[in-house]
Amino acid sequence: MRNENEDAEYYGQGGMGEAYTNLRKQEAKLRKRSECTCECHNGKEIIHCVPCCEGDAVGELPEDFHAFRGVDERNANLLTPAETERLAVLAEEMGEVIQVIGKILRHGYESSNPLIENSPTNRDELNKEIGDVELAIFMMAEAKDVDRNRIDRRRIGKGKKIGKWLHHQD
Repeated sequence: MRNENEDAEYYGQGGMGEAYTNLRKQEAKLRKRSECTCECHNGKEIIHCVPCCEGDAVGELPEDFHAFRGVDERNANLLTPAETERLAVLAEEMGEVIQVIGKILRHGYESSNPLIENSPTNRDELNKEIGDVELAIFMMAEAKDVDRNRIDRRRIGKGKKIGKWLHHQD
């Protein structure tokens, strides 16, 4: 850790810019963390858990907060392993949809992999991947990560507004 009186240089920041100020604030927090008696530290400052160690948030934690997070599993985002997994599934599946869209834009809907005999068309792949995204959304809704009713209301509202921005839709 840098000494309080030691200056740091940040190119493009003039040495005393916002990054410098933020660094000093972060270092001050780290010093305070080392004095914390919270069980989540295990004597290591870098595993500091903001909600349990700073201010009024102490009483707002779920009762099992420390129980489901081992030292190596704790995230600053306070997500459970199950929430993290569902988000990872959604991100992965959405990435696969984007990949298929790229293939369609380059080669068309009815194109398929020429190296694989009887391979599915890009349209078939898009249907499959959108289904996988819908499954991920369903899993998140079942777990109450997202609200299906709010999603549906947004879809309907967006459908009413988007028309003026579209150029080729009937």
